Amino acid sequence: MSAPIDVGNNLIMQELSYDINVLQAEADKLIPSLTNEQKSIFDKVMSTVSNDNGGFFFVYGFGGIGKTFLWNALTSSLRAQSKIVLIIASSGIAATLLPSGRTAHSRFAIPIQVNETSMCSISQGSPLAKLLECTKLIICNEALMVQRYCIEAFDHSLKDLIHSNLPFRAKCIIMGGDFRQILPVVPKGSRASVVNACICSSYLWSSCTIFTLTKNMRLTTLGSEEDKKKLEWFSKWLLDVGDGKLGEPNDGTTDIEVPKALLVNDYEDTIEGIVSVIYGDVIANLSNNEYFNDRAILAPTIEMVDKINQYMCSLLPGEAHEFFSSDSVCQASNQRTALTIYTLLNF
Repeated sequence: MSAPIDVGNNLIMQELSYDINVLQAEADKLIPSLTNEQKSIFDKVMSTVSNDNGGFFFVYGFGGIGKTFLWNALTSSLRAQSKIVLIIASSGIAATLLPSGRTAHSRFAIPIQVNETSMCSISQGSPLAKLLECTKLIICNEALMVQRYCIEAFDHSLKDLIHSNLPFRAKCIIMGGDFRQILPVVPKGSRASVVNACICSSYLWSSCTIFTLTKNMRLTTLGSEEDKKKLEWFSKWLLDVGDGKLGEPNDGTTDIEVPKALLVNDYEDTIEGIVSVIYGDVIANLSNNEYFNDRAILAPTIEMVDKINQYMCSLLPGEAHEFFSSDSVCQASNQRTALTIYTLLNF
C-alpha cells in the first residue's frame, strides 16, 4: 500500500509540483517514438510501478542507443500521473541531462568515504525518509561510475526505513550504463579493485534484471543515407575497439590501426590541421551559433588545450590577441566568440 502524502513535506511537494498537462503532452510525444527494445523496457517498468511489486533493472548499451530518451519517457509518463520519480546520476554533468536530476550523493546523503557497512544520513521520520516512502521509481543514470558501496549504503538505509526483505525494499530502481566507458575511480587501485568496486560485484546484482539496447537512435536523425552509412561505420569501429575485437589474437595488449579515413593528413603543423578540419570556416561563421554547437575538439591535456586555444584566438579578426592561461579567456576583438571556442575546447 502506498504511503500517505505528507502535504507539509516540502521535498514531496516539490516532486508533485510539475504541470501534469505539459508532462502528458511530452509523454504522448515520446512514447510513440520508442523503439521496440525501448518499448519493452518501458512497459515492464510501468507495470512494475503500477503493481507496487518493486524491481531492480539495468539497461546496458553504448552511447546513442537512447537510454536518456527512455528515462525521459518514463519520467514524463509517471509524473503526469502525479507519481514521484527521483532521478540521480554519478556526476553533476550526467545529472544535467535529465529533468530535475541530482547526484546520488546529494539526493540520498551518501557519505563520501564508504565501505561495506556504510549507511546514508537519512533518519527515521525525516522529510527525505518520507519522500522515499512515497517514491515510485528511482532512475540512476551512468550507474557504473558509482561505487557499489554507495548503492549498498542506500539499500542498507532503506532497510531501516521500509520493512521488506526485497532488494531496495520493494522500490523500483532502474539503472543504466555502458561497461566500455568509465568504471568507478579507485585511487591507485588495481584492475581487480576497480572491478570489485562495480555494481556488478555487489550482492544486489543477482537480483537485477538486465536489458540490452542495440539500435543506434542517432542514425534515425540523419537525413542523408551517406551520413548514416558513415556514422554507422564509425560507430561499429568504436564498438569493436571497446569490445576488444580488433588486434586479435593478443595477450591483453595490442596495437590498433586507426583507419585512414579518420586521420588528418597533408598538414605539417598538427594543430593547424585539426583546427582547419573542424573549424575551417570559423571566420565566416563567427555569428553562427549552430556552427559552434556542432563542433568540438577534445584534447588530452590542459597544455594541448592552451596551444589549440591560442592558435584559434590568433585567427580571430582584430589587431591584438592576448592569451593568458587555461583559467582565463582570450582577449580579442570578439570576446564572445573567443569564449565560445575556449569552452568547446575544454568540453
